[in-house]
Formats: sequence, C-alpha cells, structure tokens
Amino acid sequence: MVIKRRIVPVSYGVAGWLLSAGSLMAQIVPDQTLPVNSQVTTLGTSTTISGGTERGVNLYHSFREFSLPTGGAAIFDNGLQIQTILTRVTGSSVSSIDGLLKANGSANLYLLNPKGILFGPNARLEIGGSFFATTANSFKFSDGSEFSATNPQAPPLLTVNLTPGLQTGAIAPGSTIINQGNLIAAQDLTLQADRLDLQGLLAAGRDVTLKAQDTVQIRDTATTPFVASAGRDLTVQGNESVDIFALNQPSSGLWSGGNMVLRSQQGAIGDAHFYAAGNFQVEQLDGSPGSLLSPNDPIILTNGDVVLGNYTGASLHILAGGNVTLGNVTISGSGTAATTINPGNTTLFNGSRSYADLATFNLTDYRASFNADGSVRSIDPVAVPITINGSTQATLDVRAGVDWAALGGLPINPTVVGAVTPTPTYATATSSRADINVNGDVRINQPAGLVLLTNQFRPNTLPGTISIRGNIDTSTGASGANGGDLRVYGRGDITVGSDINTGIRRNLFSYSVNGGTGGAISFASNSGNIKLTNSNSNSNSFLLEIDPVQWTSE
Repeated sequence: MVIKRRIVPVSYGVAGWLLSAGSLMAQIVPDQTLPVNSQVTTLGTSTTISGGTERGVNLYHSFREFSLPTGGAAIFDNGLQIQTILTRVTGSSVSSIDGLLKANGSANLYLLNPKGILFGPNARLEIGGSFFATTANSFKFSDGSEFSATNPQAPPLLTVNLTPGLQTGAIAPGSTIINQGNLIAAQDLTLQADRLDLQGLLAAGRDVTLKAQDTVQIRDTATTPFVASAGRDLTVQGNESVDIFALNQPSSGLWSGGNMVLRSQQGAIGDAHFYAAGNFQVEQLDGSPGSLLSPNDPIILTNGDVVLGNYTGASLHILAGGNVTLGNVTISGSGTAATTINPGNTTLFNGSRSYADLATFNLTDYRASFNADGSVRSIDPVAVPITINGSTQATLDVRAGVDWAALGGLPINPTVVGAVTPTPTYATATSSRADINVNGDVRINQPAGLVLLTNQFRPNTLPGTISIRGNIDTSTGASGANGGDLRVYGRGDITVGSDINTGIRRNLFSYSVNGGTGGAISFASNSGNIKLTNSNSNSNSFLLEIDPVQWTSE
C-alpha cells in the first residue's frame, strides 16, 4: 500500500496566538531588573528601545512582556560599537511578534522567552548580524554566570566576554516557537525550542540552525512556500522527530551553500526538495546514518555526498556531485507529476533547467559485433535511452558524480519575492569520488518499477565505483503485471554481492508470477570490471497456481 499525506494547508493548535497578536498594542514592557533598565518609547506603531546595561561590546535588555502588533516595529537603538544584544522576557506571556525587529549596525540580536515565541506572517528582521531566538530559561556563559529569564541574577554577574557557541539553559517541555513570517539574518539564524512549528521563510547569509528538544515540524501551503535558505550550513534537528512536508507549493524547498543535515534519533520524515552545495546527510543524534521516510516525493540535489540510512517511501531521486550511500530502500509507489522528476514537470530547479531536463537522457551500454564464423569482432558502445518518470513508475533514481556546471548550475538560494536574501558564502564540495554504495536490500513494491544506479549521467571528473551489497527485488505478483527493471551503468568497477566467506548469497531478481514478464537487468561499465561474488541475477516469468483446498497458512 502506498502511504500518502493529504496535501492541505496546515493549522496549528496554538495558531490562536495570531488572532490576539494582530489586536495587540505594542506590549514591550521593561521589568526593572537591570542596573541600567531598558527604556521604551512608542510613537504610533513604532517602538524604540534604548537604555539597557552595557558590558563591553554587549548590551543587555530585560522585559516583562515583549510583543508586537501587525505592522508594528521594535527598533533597538544600540550604539554601533555593540556587537551583541541579549534580550530576555521574564513574564508569563508568549511573545507574539507580527512586525519588524531591527537593530543598528551589525549587532547580533538574541531573544529569550521560556513561555514561547510566535512570529506572525508579517514578522521580519533587519539584523546586520545573527539572530537567535530560544525558549530556554537562560543564556549560559563560560564563566559560570547566566542571564536567566526564570531566575534573574544579581547585576554584577552580567558577563563582558561572549565566547563563540553561547550555551542555553533548560528548555521547558511544550515550549514552542512558531514561524509564519520572513526571518532573514545577514549572518546566522537560529531557532531553538522544545517544539518548532515552521512555515514561511528562514534565511541567513551563513548558517541556519533549527533545533528542537522534541519535534521540528515544517509545512507549506498552496499559496505560501516554505523556504529555508542558508549561505553555509543548514541543520534541522528534532531530538524526537523531524517532520517535513513542503510540497504544496513549487517554490518550497531547503537550500544550503554548505552542508545540510536532518538529525533525529527516530529518523526524519522528509517530503520536500533538498538542494545542498555541500553534503546532504540524514543522521541520528550520535552522527550515525539515520532513516528517511517520505510518503510522497523527495528530490535530493547536491554538489557533495549523500548519506542515508534506510529509506521508505515514494519514488526517490538523488543526484549528487560526489558519493551516494544507502541502507535498505523500500519504494512504496510513485509520486505526483508536480513533485517528481518526470518528462512533464517543467518546474525550474535552477535559472534555466527544469526537472523535465533531468528525466530523459542516454547512458552507455555495450554490444558485441560478430564475424561470419561467430567470433566476436568488436565490442561497441551503444547509447541507451533512459526515461525517468517518478510519477507513473515507482523509482529509485540514484546518480552520482554529476557535473552540475553542465546542467546550468546547482540552485542554492532561491529568489524570494518581497525579501532581500543576504549574499551567501558558498562552500566548495570536498568530494573526491563518485561512488554508489547500496549497503542494504532494495525492494520496489509496485509492478513495472525501476532501479537506476549510475555515475555516467553528466559525469564530472571524479572516479567512481558502484557496489551492491544487498538484494534487489523488483518483482510483482499482480495478475498480468510486469516486473521492474534494474539498470546499473558505471564509469568504473561494478561489484555485486558479499564476501564468499560470509555464506550469504545476494540476489538481484525481477519476477512476474502471474502472467506478466520479468523486467530487464542490465550492467554496463565504460572503464571497469563487473564482478558478481556469491550472488546471482534472474529475470523470470511464471504462473503461480495454488490449490485453495490444499493451501493453508500457519
């Protein structure tokens, strides 16, 4: 059975915050806990925040309440020498922000509210440095002091020096950050809470870090894309789960100028399109490969390596400039025409090429020419046409060693209407090989599916091998249906099977057991050896007849 999510706009149980946020007057109220307290001046919908306690190049603010109405502005009037503004909220209210947060110069802005933070659809930033929002109860400093929202400390403990990698205190279960706005930081952007419920735009010139103690949930709608765009690394971490569905809108996706990581102990649900100039990895909390579940249609395009543990879901497309490593793969069915690689999908993945341009191409096979006496005269290359259609055919589509320059370039940061995306600092992929390693079993659960493993597609100059260490099964028992194809086209050695000393035999097979035909099984390499060790490949057709009187199940 194919598992599908319904593609509908998302609603949150706490979205009622938005209803009250639009009707609020600016609720920015100092709490009088600092040696020099914050001062608030409101003129119309604009609130200027001055004062606060300076310690070196750091500025501390403390508020009992901190919220902004729709279209409002909170402007931190900091001196240009200030590098970091640390802001805490010590009251009992969620911060509902549906307007502009602005700081002068290149100052970083840190916002801490243990009760939760809601960024409404009109929320935006004008931050020349980094932006950090958290529901932790404190910021913790290397000298042992804290800037606490739940237990404000004595003023002399405010620190002068902030070391890189500022730590936070405990995060209360259930504390949530919701984003429905456009949050763009010139340097880093970090959201940290027990739960993250994210829509809208999240962008930074350097790193984007989305980190939840429990769950990260990401959604788009048919009218509003979800975009996460990092000039360097993009990390999505939900200790308990990562749940991404961003396929309602063609402009949705996750982009990184460096590496991209989905991290969770339980694996990740990743119904989205992912674009990384560096590596893409799904991992557990200890860094080992993690599983990816995608009931719909993931596409992964990278300039570096791709590492997954097990995969279960609809047609999977991976195009990598470097290596691809997979565990067990179960393809449950096809995807949709709008979200897979197929000849009819004209959605652009960069400025000039569409997914349809990735769907039809030729690979190189070889054919023997014979003399009149039957001896082999020559082995000649033959162009084999390939069509990828993840919307009509359950497909595992893996291509390593792709030269993105030949395809017009890999997309990194999208053009976002109404927002100015900061200039990214693209990383250079460090891949040295274009290998494909399938370390587990592959199963296609629909008839007439396709497994394509190749490092011949638009090849770059990296050397690469293809290694299959598990079973691959594209068989079907459906009446009159055909088995699926297995096509392996390499630029170097192709090895199938395990060491003979293990005693485990590997099988590549495509059976049709009820009146159809078995699929094609093809291996070809343009500069290497093809070796099957302790393994076999079979494509067969046969009719399975069962006497209902004789057959029993225990």
